[in-house]
Amino acid sequence: MEMWRKQPTLMLFAAALASAQYSVILDQTPRQEYVPLGSSLILRCRLMIPQYQKLRVTFYHYSKNISDKVYNHSSNISITEKIAFEKTYTLSNVTYEDAGWYCCKVTTEIPSYKVVDSSRTQVNITTELPKGEAASVPWWMWIIVGASAFALLLLLVICILLRRRCHKRRDPDPIYINTRPMVNKQPSPRPDNLKAAVSQQLRTPSPGRRYEQSNRKHRR
Repeated sequence: MEMWRKQPTLMLFAAALASAQYSVILDQTPRQEYVPLGSSLILRCRLMIPQYQKLRVTFYHYSKNISDKVYNHSSNISITEKIAFEKTYTLSNVTYEDAGWYCCKVTTEIPSYKVVDSSRTQVNITTELPKGEAASVPWWMWIIVGASAFALLLLLVICILLRRRCHKRRDPDPIYINTRPMVNKQPSPRPDNLKAAVSQQLRTPSPGRRYEQSNRKHRR
């Protein structure tokens, strides 16, 4: 029964944790970040690069390539000017295997070839929320979590009420559990008693009969 009541709470906690998002910036400053287990990790490659028409963005976990995408830019460019560039890569439901060093690399291919690397950032997976940091959760996500919590609570209340009603219908009333309806039965007369009663009536004369017998004697 206790586990049945705790299941909605655990499901709600897991849903809220899975909806939490934590951003880790990959730039040219080394960092060490802590991310809760089961949350979403957003890697933000944020570098200053020359203007481009075509470039490639690569994310690394240690030396492993985990994402490689090409982007095109069709506007007028200036080779001498640099721009703030940012692209993201998301890891959903992170585990302890996702801990380690991350970095990104931006390679401009057109109009000129140039490589810009970020510094390495260490990501630690923890079971506790980072101190002084709040999860980057959109406002609409909180609405969904709140509505889900209300629906689960309402469903739990309905289930408890239905369960109690079923128990009341099954259990008999304790006041009348050992009582039985009493039937007033009169004992049927036995044949011997009937014969005795009839013979007694025949032997015992009524008062009127006695009076007639006495008058007859006086007349004689």
